[in-house]
Amino acid sequence: MVEKKYSILVVDDERSVLTTYGLILAKKGYEVETAISSVEALTALKRRDFDLLLCDYSLEQEHTGFEVIQQGRRQKPDVKAALLTGYASKETAEEARQNGIAILYKPIDIEEFFTTIEKLLEGEYEPYKDTEKESGADASAGEERDAQGSPQHRAHRRTRIVRRAN
Repeated sequence: MVEKKYSILVVDDERSVLTTYGLILAKKGYEVETAISSVEALTALKRRDFDLLLCDYSLEQEHTGFEVIQQGRRQKPDVKAALLTGYASKETAEEARQNGIAILYKPIDIEEFFTTIEKLLEGEYEPYKDTEKESGADASAGEERDAQGSPQHRAHRRTRIVRRAN
C-alpha cells in the first residue's frame, strides 16, 4: 500500500480504460480523480494540484496528453507525469524523455505501470535509464501495438489488468 496518499489525475477518452485505471490505483491507496476528456482534465487542474498526471497521449481533438501535462506544469512545475499510449513515434518518446515524462505503452504491463508510478512519485524516475524498454518505439513496434488495438483485444487486456490487480 501507499504510505503517503498521493493524488493522481488520470485522463483517458475511453471510459472503460479510465474506470479500470481509477479502480486499480484507488485499490493501491492512491487518491484518484479521473477525466474523460482534455477539457475535463484542464478543469480539474484549475480546481486543484495533483502529484501525478497519467494522460492518454491521443485524446479527443481538443488537446493531446502533452498539452494537458504542460498545463498541469504551468500550475505546479514539479508535477510528475506519464503518457499512456498504444503508439508513439521516436520523436514523441524523445520529447517525453527530455521533459521527464514517462511513457507507458498499451497494453499496459501492470507491474511496469505501478513501478513507474512509484518511481515518478518518489522522484526516482530516470527518463533514459527507466525507458530502455521504450527504445523500441519504432514504426514496427507501433504497427504491432496498433494491430493489438481491436475492441476484443482491449477488453481482454482490461480483464487481465483487473485480475492482476486483485
